[in-house]
Amino acid sequence: MENLPGACERRFEGVDAFRRIKVAALCFLYVNYINSDQKWENYNCVLCSLDLEETTYHLIFECPFSTRCWNFVGISWDHAIRFSDTIQKARMECQHQFFMEVFVISAWEIWKQQNAQIFRGTQASFESWKSCFARTVKLHVH
Repeated sequence: MENLPGACERRFEGVDAFRRIKVAALCFLYVNYINSDQKWENYNCVLCSLDLEETTYHLIFECPFSTRCWNFVGISWDHAIRFSDTIQKARMECQHQFFMEVFVISAWEIWKQQNAQIFRGTQASFESWKSCFARTVKLHVH
């Protein structure tokens, strides 16, 4: 079996930036999974104290931690409408010319904060998220 980082790099060839982030996220999750000896007792969100089972939707859109991140980048979510309509509404209301890039990078960095807390024991923080967000945006600008 080929090693994972090499396999991930080959998947990046000829792939647009949005898909690269998705592939990188899956690779990151897999590497964290195989390197972790943790056994979970519960599946509650580690980024908030609401004692809710973590779903991807909660983590990325509803969690108070992620809500603070979305407020920072100027994106708000309407949870009363269908998900596809929520994305379209946020895109239309957003003042960013590069909505999708801001959206994907924000979600990616929220996901990384959660994984760092679970797999490395690093306490997630808004300041850390903000720093990582800015660094990733700078990488995409160049």
